[in-house]
Amino acid sequence: MNIHDHLYLPIPDHPKTQCLDSKTFVTPVLNGSLTIPEIYDEHLRNSSEHPLFIYPRSADGTLRTILWPEAVYAIRRAGLLTLSRIKASQDSVPPSYNPTVAILASSDHISFFAVIMGMIYVGCPVFPISPRNSSQAVAHLLRTSGATHLYVGVEQIFQDTAAAAMELLRESESVEPQIHPMPIFEELFNDENQAEVLSLRASKSPLEAPALILHSSGSTAFPKLIVWTHYHLIHLANIPHYGERDLTGIRNAAPSMPMFHAMGAYQVVWTAATGMILSVFEPKSPATVPTADNAFKHAIDTNSDIIFCVPSFVEAWYENPDYVRQLPKLKGIFFGGAPMNQEIGDALSKIGAPLFSLYGSSEISIIGVFLPKTRCPDWQYFRLSNIVKPEFIPSGEGTSELIIHPHPTHVPTVFNIKRGEADAYYTSDLLTPHPTLPGYWKVYGRADDQIMHSTAEKTNPGPLEKILVKDLHVRHAIMFGRGRFHAGLLIEPRDEHKFDISDTEKLADFRNKIWPTVEIMNDFAPKHSRIFKEMIIVASPSKPFVYTAKHTLRRAFIIDEYEPEIEALYEAVAESTRADIPPPSAGDLSSILDFVRTIITKTLGKLVDDDVNIFEHGADSLQATWIRNTIFHALRTSAQVDTRNFSSNLVYQYPSIRALASFMHDQLSSTPSASNDKTDAKCQDMLQMAEKYSQAFSRHVPSIELPETEAVLVTGTTGGVGAYLLGELLNSAKIARVYAINRKHSSGNPLLDRQKLVLGQVGLDPALASHPKLVLLEADVSEPEFGLGTEKVDEMRTSVTHIIHNAWPVDFNLTLNTFDPQVKGVRNLIDFALSSPLPTPPRLAYISSGGILQGLETGEAKELPVDCTSAVGSGYSESKWVSEKVLTNAAAETSLRPIIIRLGQISGGVNGFWKEKEWLPSMIRSSIYLKCLPVLDQSVAWLPMDTAAKAVVEMRDSNTTFVHVAHPKETPWSTIFAQFSTSLDLPLVPYKKWLECSEDASLRSGGADARENPASVILDFFRAGAMGLRRMSMEEAKKASPTLGDTTIRPLGASDVDLWLSYWRKSGFISNQV
Repeated sequence: MNIHDHLYLPIPDHPKTQCLDSKTFVTPVLNGSLTIPEIYDEHLRNSSEHPLFIYPRSADGTLRTILWPEAVYAIRRAGLLTLSRIKASQDSVPPSYNPTVAILASSDHISFFAVIMGMIYVGCPVFPISPRNSSQAVAHLLRTSGATHLYVGVEQIFQDTAAAAMELLRESESVEPQIHPMPIFEELFNDENQAEVLSLRASKSPLEAPALILHSSGSTAFPKLIVWTHYHLIHLANIPHYGERDLTGIRNAAPSMPMFHAMGAYQVVWTAATGMILSVFEPKSPATVPTADNAFKHAIDTNSDIIFCVPSFVEAWYENPDYVRQLPKLKGIFFGGAPMNQEIGDALSKIGAPLFSLYGSSEISIIGVFLPKTRCPDWQYFRLSNIVKPEFIPSGEGTSELIIHPHPTHVPTVFNIKRGEADAYYTSDLLTPHPTLPGYWKVYGRADDQIMHSTAEKTNPGPLEKILVKDLHVRHAIMFGRGRFHAGLLIEPRDEHKFDISDTEKLADFRNKIWPTVEIMNDFAPKHSRIFKEMIIVASPSKPFVYTAKHTLRRAFIIDEYEPEIEALYEAVAESTRADIPPPSAGDLSSILDFVRTIITKTLGKLVDDDVNIFEHGADSLQATWIRNTIFHALRTSAQVDTRNFSSNLVYQYPSIRALASFMHDQLSSTPSASNDKTDAKCQDMLQMAEKYSQAFSRHVPSIELPETEAVLVTGTTGGVGAYLLGELLNSAKIARVYAINRKHSSGNPLLDRQKLVLGQVGLDPALASHPKLVLLEADVSEPEFGLGTEKVDEMRTSVTHIIHNAWPVDFNLTLNTFDPQVKGVRNLIDFALSSPLPTPPRLAYISSGGILQGLETGEAKELPVDCTSAVGSGYSESKWVSEKVLTNAAAETSLRPIIIRLGQISGGVNGFWKEKEWLPSMIRSSIYLKCLPVLDQSVAWLPMDTAAKAVVEMRDSNTTFVHVAHPKETPWSTIFAQFSTSLDLPLVPYKKWLECSEDASLRSGGADARENPASVILDFFRAGAMGLRRMSMEEAKKASPTLGDTTIRPLGASDVDLWLSYWRKSGFISNQV
């Protein structure tokens, strides 16, 4: 077939269904006069204020928006990077005007999107290969596509697959593509090469030229190529315009749709055609692995309107009552690529969940109405769009085979059949019409028996079954698993090997005999099609296989006959474990590590390091099920731990051997009889970490005189307290230079811009970020030389007189080991101070937390060291204690004189700035929702943020090691909340009553009211009554800080409350109407 035979130009004008009232997005011309890359250039000019991506920042949960210009510049940068790599390797490959570049990666959504579009932009066909393919399949695809370059992801599994594929290409004397690392977000979203980026324009590619190459799931021995030309991309762009919903500005939760899949690749076109916004995970390398849980939470956190997903995700959401209550609030849940469980779909549809079935394929794109205005009462049915020209061929039993003909508004990317003299595409799909609604259809099955799993992955059983029947023990083999998470195998033994299948020993023996052949099949199969030994059913002599007149197996009939056995197998697998692995012999961490290590090794079939992510080394969802169930079984049998409330995503949450072992150790240590042991064990871990970072302190060797002015190195100035610290340091006449170290942000935003933003947020002058005293440094104190290089570190070493270490991630859900880099950073700062040539080492002020005092007995906490047991709890407080211990060890062994500053509860700044996600703002917003405020019989010592920062700077030369920073004048809770009551016109109720109201509201809504009732998310915190830190002695602090020692310091009062409320109203956190 010649593509010129089916070039209909101009493409007919589409209906006006998109961009009906948007002021930021301009609908592009989609008649074929512009290619998609040229349309991207149009949006750079015409849609410059319109978002393309949003994602939540992990640091604070706020949403980062990427507008079209920033995205287009990143796409151009990706194209330029590709061209430079091609040019650099032209000596080793035949020169080509537009070489095909393949991708074997699973990068974050934004980076993958930019790389794909970047290559199309510069005229290079791009070929994203599913990372689930075997190395043999990857080699085949590289060979048949003619790819001369291959981008490979950082994960070990991709590196190994690429290496194995290259070896196969060498053995067959085929062209080996040049391998390059897959570009990451930071390489694309920056200001480098800006002049070249600004001047670049889209390549004027012929419409018939290849733009994007996909592949089938493997309907023959290997997957087949599916080529989308620039002409096909324009047709794809027209599809939403024939739908019934305006998608402009709609947020589509897209992280579960991989970019190497057609549904992911469509997004590069549909966003440009409609102005739809993609909400995705925060860019990371390695990328966040989408699960049912994190995908749904992401959709809610980003206020997404619609979700595109595979059916298995919807089925998982059905198991969570909280999710079920929120599903009807969405505008659409669009699933495709696989069947969904009928009972689950019926139940969700009944409660109003907006389920829509997407119908299409890579060869014909989405040809169901995209997107319907109303949902069909029978959720699994869909209507074909009027863009297509379909033909239905009756195939018996009420089904029809679907054929698609080319048409001016729709042309298939593949033609595989002739109807008379005309080209057409035979879908191999069997459709059945709705019994009462004309024009509605549903997929009955595949004419070629391809198995579609609930994950949207497909298994073609033919080639795999042919491998199995070569085994001398096997007469016939049938794979099953339609609509299931993974595949299974039904084996009919040869007559001489038949046995009583109720004999479990003989069944196990038969599975072992055929297992070498199954392993051969698994080596050939895509990862999602591989068979576990436990997924093999042996046919019963009482249910022999039946055949057609041509002596072929009646596959559908046989699978129906064995449905009870298949159903029982899947139920058993859901509860199964690795029965060959006994529980750990003891509850110590070493024994548990051995146990988990054995599980992982036997499940993966190879040994991996304790700290690596097992999913980066080939683990899949089925293997995660075995691992999870085996750990749960051991917890239940060895310590009677109730595992019913543990997450089904356990292995995704703890994806390494050490993380899983730590989780298991924590559970075994949390039984009542082991609580003391748990505290002791945590203390031991803390002491070991402190010892690890207290080895071989260097001796301070002075060699120069003390400078006349001070220079301060401060960390963490892009946070609230840090911004005020920066302001105080810059305003001090004694300080001549301030080095402000902050880590690079995943957004890629320049540090200067981030510093200006936070200064403005807290009520300070953003111009301070450009102060002549200030040196802003993107660096990481946990790295050698802070990642800055010798020259800059030497400059600081010879001038810095004081260090204020403020940066620390605040996350009370992390374990101590997670904070290892932060403790390492403390040790690096100690070493930096001791390497100073000044007469005495710089004073090192470390910002610790009053939280480490929570475990003390009742009474006022003194400004002294505390035992490790006081800090046991969260990894955050434990890591703070470890750092204190390392500093006091250094002080005992060297001339370093550290100052350990334990901060109490910090309140709002000069403009009322108080981060909305903290507990008090959450309590106030929830109180508005609950229509009452809590009252407590206690006092608070909350210290305004600006006052705290001023005190810290004043303490930089303290004569004592430990100081406490809190408000020296406590205020009764009732005084603060009386003003909240007056300002918000809300009654005060006993704290217990308020807590009951919050719990009841959360129960009634199933957590769906978390936006208006944010306290419901941290109810455990409020149940513990943890609002006030332990009363802290401040005797030494008042001596060191004139501000805290001032007897006229004003206590908190009504004016502070009004300031906080004013800020929250301005930020939109609470309504101006209250």
